[in-house]
Amino acid sequence: MWRSLRVRVKELFVDVLADPSAGNRAGDTDLLRCLFLERLQRLATIRADPSSCTEAPSRHLLDQATYSTYRDCVELGLGPMARKILGLPEDRGAA
Repeated sequence: MWRSLRVRVKELFVDVLADPSAGNRAGDTDLLRCLFLERLQRLATIRADPSSCTEAPSRHLLDQATYSTYRDCVELGLGPMARKILGLPEDRGAA
């Protein structure tokens, strides 16, 4: 299953690079949303393990990857779910 998901995501990115409007299909958008939420969940799991990144440079890179993925989730309309994954308080300013 993971291999086919990775292949489909790769195809999607190639399609979007060739034609930016190609990523607007509903199934492709759902696939991208799942991809970024799963990536954020994985990064959050790694961050929660104190033994995963004991050196400052590694921790900094992990924090940057987490923040970047969080912002991708927000851009895909997944802000509340992303905040929940990271254990952040609800964003009361967003309507």
